[in-house]
This record gives sequence, C-alpha cells and structure tokens, in this order.
Amino acid sequence: GFGSTDRRQFMKAASAAGTAGLVGLAGCTGGGTDGGESGDGGDGGDSAGITFGQPAILTGGLSGIQPPVSASTDLAVQKINEAGGPLGEEINVVRRDTAYDPTTAREKLRQLINVDNAAVITGLTSTTAVPTWDFIQELEAPVVTMYAGSRFFDTRGGDNGTPQDLSDDGWFWRTTGADTQHTAGAALHAQSSDATNIGVINTKTSGARTWAEAFYDAIGVLDGVTQTKKLEVEGGKTTYRSDLESFFEADIDLFGVAVEEAPDAVTMLDQWKQAGYGGKVMLSNPMKNPDVRENLGSRLQDDWVRVSVPATSGPWADTYIEELDSFVTSSDTYDDDLSKNSWSASAYDSITVSALAIHRAGEATHEAIQKNLGPVARPPGKKVSTFADGKEALDNDEEINFVGAQTKVNFNDKGDVFNDVKIWSLGPEWTEQTQIEGSEIEPVVQDVAEQSSDSS
Repeated sequence: GFGSTDRRQFMKAASAAGTAGLVGLAGCTGGGTDGGESGDGGDGGDSAGITFGQPAILTGGLSGIQPPVSASTDLAVQKINEAGGPLGEEINVVRRDTAYDPTTAREKLRQLINVDNAAVITGLTSTTAVPTWDFIQELEAPVVTMYAGSRFFDTRGGDNGTPQDLSDDGWFWRTTGADTQHTAGAALHAQSSDATNIGVINTKTSGARTWAEAFYDAIGVLDGVTQTKKLEVEGGKTTYRSDLESFFEADIDLFGVAVEEAPDAVTMLDQWKQAGYGGKVMLSNPMKNPDVRENLGSRLQDDWVRVSVPATSGPWADTYIEELDSFVTSSDTYDDDLSKNSWSASAYDSITVSALAIHRAGEATHEAIQKNLGPVARPPGKKVSTFADGKEALDNDEEINFVGAQTKVNFNDKGDVFNDVKIWSLGPEWTEQTQIEGSEIEPVVQDVAEQSSDSS
C-alpha cells in the first residue's frame, strides 16, 4: 500500500542519497526567525531535516498565549526526534511572528513555504486564517492548526473523506474544537445559571465576531434563555460606558464579552464593575489568559465572571500534562511556572499527527502529507498517542488511529475534532467550575446547524 514498509524504506534510502525531495534546511527546534523564543532560525547550516512552519503570536495583544503553545510544540518535536523522526529525519520548527495580523500572516506563510521550505504549517488563528483562506488554497500546503475556532471552517477544510483525491480538499485541519462547541458549552452554562436575558458585545475582529455569533445562536436553541441584545463595537476604545449602559437598560442579566485583545476585556469589565451594573459575564475563550487574571482577578473575585474553553481531555491528556511540566522545568527557554492554555495540548496533537502523516506517506511533500492526515487519525486503526508508538505500528505495516492530548482527534471530513468543555471562574487564580461533556454539547451544535440551514 501507499504507506507500506517497503515504500518507507525506499524513501529513507532515497533521502539518504539526497534524492527524496524531502524539504530542506531549517532553524533550530523552537527557534524563531522573527523574534522567536530561541533565537534566530534561518537555514540551519548543514543540519538537514523536515521543517514545520509555525505562524506564531510572538508580539501583539495576545502574545501571552504563545509560550505554552511553543513549549508544547517543542515537547512534541523532542519526543518525535528521540524516536528517530519521520522517515528517519529530524524535524525542526521555524516560527515567524504574525503579530496577530492577517496581512502579516499572509507574508509569513509565503516565507515559511518559499524560504523555509516548510512541509506543513502548524498555526494560524481565526483572525489570521479567515482573511487568508483563498491564499491558503493557492499554496496547497497542509495547515494543521491548534487554533482557529471560527465557524467559517465548519464547512471548509479537511479531505472531504476522500484522502487520495486532492481535488475536493480544503488543506486546513484543526486539533481543537470549533467555536460552535465551546460556545455551546458557554450557553449551556448560562442556561444553568438562572440567567434569562442574554446579551452579547463583541469587537470587530473575525475571532471575536465568530465567538459572539456562535454563543448567541446557541442561546437561541435553548429553553429558558432569551436572545436580548447583540452589539458590535470598535476595539481599543478607552471607554465602553455608553455601550454597557445600553445593555443594562435592556435588563440583561448575563452578557457575553467577545474580544481578542486583553486590554479591551480589562477596560470593559473594569467599567462594568465601577458602574455597579451587576449580573453575570461570560468571556470569550482567549480571555482565559494571564493579563486578564493579573489585572482583574482580585478585583472581580466576588463577581460571576466565567470563561468556557476547550477541555484538555484526550486519552493522552494526563501523561501530556506530566511530560510538559517536566519538559518546562528542565528547559532554559520557558519559565518553570508556565501555565497551560486551551491550545497548548492541541499544539502537541498538531505536531504529532503531522509527523505521523509524513511517516505513513513515505515522503514529506505537501500532497503526501495532505493525503495521510485523515488516515492516521481516524478509526479503526491501532490507537496510539505518541509518535514512537505510531511509527512502530506503521513500520509493522499496521494502520493507526492517533488519539491525542486535547481530544481523540478523529478528524471529520472537514478536518475538525470534537472537544469537551471546561468552565473557569475569574479570581486571583482561574478556578475550574465544571466540565461539560461533548455528548451534552453535540445536540446543541446540531440544533444550531439545523437552524442556520433553515434560515439560509
């Protein structure tokens, strides 16, 4: 077969002879050509290997979420290389800073493919991926991101269930659940909190808008809660007082705050507290970050301010958490108290599933990786959670089903996975309140999809 041991051995031999077409030279693992944590990337001298390109949020308002993602990426790379790497090649990561800007992201994608010779792209958020969708399709290089919850991708991406036929592919995969999932969890939690009139305020970025729309739509299919008011505002304002006033004139007792820049959440909630509006607040998932906690945690610890995030509940989650803690402690790059976030385990999954796809493919071309991402992460193959176990099974000519740290993976036809959801409350530390199982969330997601289909 395409992923047979004979073919892999042939490709290894060809690679050693320099004729395999494996992508070229790259920077040190964890390095960043644009201000990454481990110095300069570049062409890596004489160390041939397979390059994974990572569009990263190294600067900008959400840069605080990048270190755990980088650390998880580096952990996965270390484990993969210790196991001999795909096709006997070491992998390495080049990070380029998107600054959370779509135009910059497009430029960095071009550099990662054309300059760094990246075999696969492991990054991109909703805000940077949605506006560059057509460009991603033109590149025809697989993007396997730990971010990008936008509903835009619910109907785009993956391999359409036909791995060997690239003509209907979307070249985009994600190892974290879509916004439709954790926003459904947020809506279920709102429903259980005795709130009745729900409002949503969001800034005008793609990620904030899609969270707000998904949360509001989920409220619309639940009993006992009412869609009351939806408002979109400019980000970066020094005051949101008039916006907040309009909400409480509408007698809203719970409002969703969908922003992507921590200062917007800090300004909005600080003014909400100062005005004594009361009620409950559900934050969008990027706001479970250190900046919000440090600026507001103590001040709002007696208030009902919560956030719904994808749970790290894949079959390998507990082992992953132990290994990441150990990795960070022994690393000179990361702070020992590095906090994990919604996307760090997804980063482990995105790197590992990409490496397994390369090994099954027998080559590290864009087309070969795209054809093998689905097959290594869907039933009924042998369940594996590490590259080492997957590589051994593939070398024994077994099919595999990668089950990860964030989720069971199990890519659907559009390259999506399904997540459990955790609800956290804001205080001096984030405190877990409850976990909502995927089985509870799935019918809400289906109802939202049916309602959207009926209204279109």
